[in-house]
Amino acid sequence: MVRPLLRVPYYGNAVIGQGLIIESLEVIDPYCAAGEESREKLQDFIRKFIKDVGVAEKVTIICKEQREENHFHTTRLTEVRLTQLRIIDPVVKVLRDSKWTFHDREIKINIADQQSGETSNFQYILTGGIDYLMNPKAITKVIVRKLNN
Repeated sequence: MVRPLLRVPYYGNAVIGQGLIIESLEVIDPYCAAGEESREKLQDFIRKFIKDVGVAEKVTIICKEQREENHFHTTRLTEVRLTQLRIIDPVVKVLRDSKWTFHDREIKINIADQQSGETSNFQYILTGGIDYLMNPKAITKVIVRKLNN
């Protein structure tokens, strides 16, 4: 059985692509680009997101490099995987030696209603990160919050 990935909250009769647009998708996960297998899971997530939810106008990936010498390599390989999905100008931020404690994993989605001009921001907090979310054998929790605009 395939489990649902992410559910975008209900918007009356509006549908993504027909009145609603995804302005941005942001994945914040320290390990989502740490190795080839992690980048593959990230690409699978974005592919499934596009299929189930829609194409985001802007895609940002924030991760952490595990080894200083691989910073450029990690950024480039992640960008290549995203452009293979026809993501235009993806932003990949690989943090190095950050003073920011980077452990939490989350996905942020900003949705706009073209008719009313209203935007809604949603945060999906992941207990296990993208790797666990994309592994049908792994156990992870997804906590959904609507953020104030």
